Amino acid sequence: MNQTINILQTEGLVTRAPDPSDGRKVLVAATDQGITRAAELRTAKHVWLNSRLDQLSPAERRVLVEAARILNEIAGS
Repeated sequence: MNQTINILQTEGLVTRAPDPSDGRKVLVAATDQGITRAAELRTAKHVWLNSRLDQLSPAERRVLVEAARILNEIAGS
């Protein structure tokens, strides 16, 4: 985790600060640039997924709906 945070910090996407109540901990927060980057990546993923879903047949979409139902049922148990 430390390596990942180091990279994100080097890229200006997060900041680190000591935890004022526990000196052993470090608080990590997204910068404005990090928040923007995350939103851009999320949008790109949604665009990609929607374009792939648009290519499915109605039968394939029904299969996905049923699979989602089953997975939600499993997750809820």
